[in-house]
Amino acid sequence: MDNPATTAPCGHMFEMQAINDYLTTVNVCPICRTVVTGVTQNYAFKNVIEA
Repeated sequence: MDNPATTAPCGHMFEMQAINDYLTTVNVCPICRTVVTGVTQNYAFKNVIEA
């Protein structure tokens, strides 16, 4: 998987490049509007997608 899934602190998941691009202009989750200071790669979700 070239662009892994990531999870924001609020729990919403995004494709890494898309959310990183979005967060360069706005620092809130596009779904719930919670402030996002960073995202974490979601290895469990990545494994589900690749299975």
